[in-house]
Amino acid sequence: MELLTIALALFLVLVGFGLGTTLEPSSIRAAVKHPSGLICAACCQFGFMPLISYLLCNAFSLPKDVALGVILVGSSPGGSTSNLFTYWCRGNVALSIAASAFSTLAAFGLMPLALYLYGEEAYGIETKIPWVSLVISLLLCVVPCACGIGLRHKNTQGGCRGMMYWEWAEKVGSIAGGVFLAVAVVYGCVTNEELFTATDWKIWVCCGLQEPIGALLGFTLAAVTGLSIRDRCTIALETGVQASTLAIAVTELSFSDGRVKDRVMKGPLTYSLFYLFHSMWIVLLFRRLTSEEPQSVHHGGGVELTKAKAKAKATTTEDKGRV
Repeated sequence: MELLTIALALFLVLVGFGLGTTLEPSSIRAAVKHPSGLICAACCQFGFMPLISYLLCNAFSLPKDVALGVILVGSSPGGSTSNLFTYWCRGNVALSIAASAFSTLAAFGLMPLALYLYGEEAYGIETKIPWVSLVISLLLCVVPCACGIGLRHKNTQGGCRGMMYWEWAEKVGSIAGGVFLAVAVVYGCVTNEELFTATDWKIWVCCGLQEPIGALLGFTLAAVTGLSIRDRCTIALETGVQASTLAIAVTELSFSDGRVKDRVMKGPLTYSLFYLFHSMWIVLLFRRLTSEEPQSVHHGGGVELTKAKAKAKATTTEDKGRV
């Protein structure tokens, strides 16, 4: 299990490094300088998602220990794979990375608050926060991306086979992300085979609705606040895609009784199987939406990339005119 954990962490580092190469430092500065997107993402993440999870558990009358597992997922910060999904759907990668880092930082205070309100107060069950896991999640999000941004910024000349080194890193990161998800699907189905036979249909429906409803509400709030299509898709993914591995860590830390732990664990595990399926069709839908938006709105590197391409094109045209 430790070897698998290390392998998954390496995959995330590789994906994060590749995503960082799609950005310039100015893109991150722009996302932070205009924090409406970050604030909207945080409100959705720690406002909508825990409440949605709690209401779904009540609507389906789930047992309190099973319900707590569902609420644990809803109270977790955004998952790191939301950055990869944002890249695939041509969303605002800079905003996604900044929002993931921001929500993980905010989780140090808001996740215990959400668990207290919806766990201890509602169900009388106390949970423990895995602070080390939170720190690791933050580092896995920030450090590889920062290194990728640094490579993109420094690598202005020099490359291999007609491509800059940062372009190779971007491609490798995207491919690694695809491999990571494929392995995660197979591994999840093989190791959690009992979920398909021993889990009540109410839990399947409840966990299956978390991400689509979260993404819809995130998209809607972003639209109300006047954000662009790309930003709406980005915030929708940040809202719907939860760090279910963190919810699993909370469960492992909080319960010594094996039977109770297994019942609480059904929420995070069932969500994990659903989120891979949901994320794929949501990405395809958002990719269609973003393709209809003018290219001047930032994708990855932002408006700066578009301007740079236009400048390069103008320079080429001017050189041809001189010839």
